[in-house]
Amino acid sequence: MYINYYSRCRYMPNATPEQLEKEKERNLGRIVTKHIGSMQMSEKQWIAICKLQAILHDYCIGRVFALAVDVERSWQTECYDMSSRYIQFDIPKRRGGTRHLCAPDEELMQLQKRVLHVLTKELHILPHNAAHGFTPHRNCKTALEYHRKHHARWFLKLDIKDFFPSTTANMVYRAIRDNAILHRLNDTSINRLINFCVLDETLPQGAPTSPFLTNLVMQPFDEAITTYCKVNHLCYTRYADDILITSPTTFEIAPVINDIKNILFGFYTINDEKTRYGSFNGRNWNLGLMYNNKFEITVGHAKKKLVKNLIHNFFTKPECHTVQNWLHLMGVVGYCAYIEPEYFNKYLEQLKAAEL
Repeated sequence: MYINYYSRCRYMPNATPEQLEKEKERNLGRIVTKHIGSMQMSEKQWIAICKLQAILHDYCIGRVFALAVDVERSWQTECYDMSSRYIQFDIPKRRGGTRHLCAPDEELMQLQKRVLHVLTKELHILPHNAAHGFTPHRNCKTALEYHRKHHARWFLKLDIKDFFPSTTANMVYRAIRDNAILHRLNDTSINRLINFCVLDETLPQGAPTSPFLTNLVMQPFDEAITTYCKVNHLCYTRYADDILITSPTTFEIAPVINDIKNILFGFYTINDEKTRYGSFNGRNWNLGLMYNNKFEITVGHAKKKLVKNLIHNFFTKPECHTVQNWLHLMGVVGYCAYIEPEYFNKYLEQLKAAEL
């Protein structure tokens, strides 16, 4: 079984201020993964587990009555077809093709959000340290900062093919059973949780719970790939289906790709068409950000030019000086200021001063 938690600074009574600061920086946001046989649950965790089971039970009984079926029947026959609870549609991808999304109806979405709140805010279940997607305090920038910390110069980018549709109900069940906290759920609650969060036996892309569950399923794979990369002096992070493996020096990618495929074999496959390898010289884009040969993480020259033009239009053109446009700019510039505060903070302050 796995248990994950945010790391804490060691007790260092004789450490110098510099050593303490270094220890704080080393542990900032780091998630520790441990294999354990069993663990004692705190009172708050037991309350959260009971709350989660009650949410699933109450919703299920409500649906049974709504469907006018026998309340006393077994859970196996109590499961019902969820396909009618989703709106399915396709959206265009930026680089061609379409992405299939499945959005739950309002009632089911509220249930999934309540479940997700208990899982993340009350049970505090975290992903592996290598996962930077769909996790508080983690994002594209933190993923690249990890590689920068290890002086990454050569980048291997891999993509997991059909990530959400490849994550099956059986994989979710096994992940719950392997989790040191969630395995305390009774079988009925586990089956209900899975039934309310999967569609046609796979995770629907568009449900609030799907990103969390993919991180839960990926935990043993993240652990195996991290261990493999450490042995081979490589660094590994994952953002959803995007795998990034780096090194300060060039390395043979064929055996690495083959070994990663073997770790994922039988569960996920690598999309070879999206595999990329190269140095940080030139256009080295990762997770929508530029990592250049000065070890800088930026939004890129084109984005900077776009923001400058948008700011100029907002202050000089009356038709652009609207509340809607201001809110849009605050979002765009706020994100850019998080990535490159030195460059974008001045624009952010201008916008804040011009609040409509």
